[in-house]
Amino acid sequence: MSKAFLSVSNINKSFSNVKAVVDLSFEVHPGTIYALLGPNGAGKTTTVRMLLDIIRPDSGVIAYNNNSNGRINPAKMGYLPEERGMYPDKSPLDSLVYLAMLRGMKRNDAKQEASKWLKRFDLADRENDKLQTLSKGNQQKVQLISSILHRPDFAILDEPFSGFDPVNQEKVIKIIHELSADGMTIVLSAHQMDLVERLADEILLLSHGTAVLQGKMKDVLKEASSALKLSIDVAAINQQTLAGLSDICNYEIADVDGNKRITFFLHDENNVGQLLKACTETMSIHNINTETIGLHRIYLDAVKKHKESINV
Repeated sequence: MSKAFLSVSNINKSFSNVKAVVDLSFEVHPGTIYALLGPNGAGKTTTVRMLLDIIRPDSGVIAYNNNSNGRINPAKMGYLPEERGMYPDKSPLDSLVYLAMLRGMKRNDAKQEASKWLKRFDLADRENDKLQTLSKGNQQKVQLISSILHRPDFAILDEPFSGFDPVNQEKVIKIIHELSADGMTIVLSAHQMDLVERLADEILLLSHGTAVLQGKMKDVLKEASSALKLSIDVAAINQQTLAGLSDICNYEIADVDGNKRITFFLHDENNVGQLLKACTETMSIHNINTETIGLHRIYLDAVKKHKESINV
């Protein structure tokens, strides 16, 4: 029997003639941060709604703690939706206490916890103001607090960094790490790949309802580390040279300070010598930079490859 907190086995979901999710399987283990990624229309929202039991899969099984009816006690779950759903005429404190009581907390306990979280998010002086008077970023803080205030066993956080500046992004990263360390199982969906790379233990990348990349974050990054990102600044581009390099790399071109910057994405770092030899023979190079490939590039390449495969 699986030790996974959440087990998804071969689920499918269609709407009319559109296949939103196709034969999707994955497991989320207790206390881990699992990133559900993908471009718009990839099937993330449909998948989340099935995990929440808002809609049911056409086929396949969703099991929480090996309970194959696909359900979890709502009091044990937290959900941060991408769209804001708070009461604009209520205060942050009243809203949080009300929502926490719906999930089984006692009023006094809910009020104490809500005040504690509002203080941590620098909102103690606004706890009795109307939500609609708060900035979008501060409203997002309140909605995030509402999803974790009752200390659920499992939380789905959809775009938790929406509307946040870098300072508050760092605060949210720290909090998510703390919740995971305390045993909360988290499914995270976000578009900021640099932040996801710092947070997630495992990832699942969807494209057109299909899993195109999944696994432990460290393994995904390790596999990509055999490749390399290299950029050169040149006065003028030799298109014939670039065409001859197509077998060993992909590239992008941008204007930077009056020069052309060519960014190469090599299929193997052993091809660096061949690339530089070809470029130095036909182009005047002013600057060279190298770096390993991160999740942002891995995401783009995997989605592009899948798109090309289904358009063949």
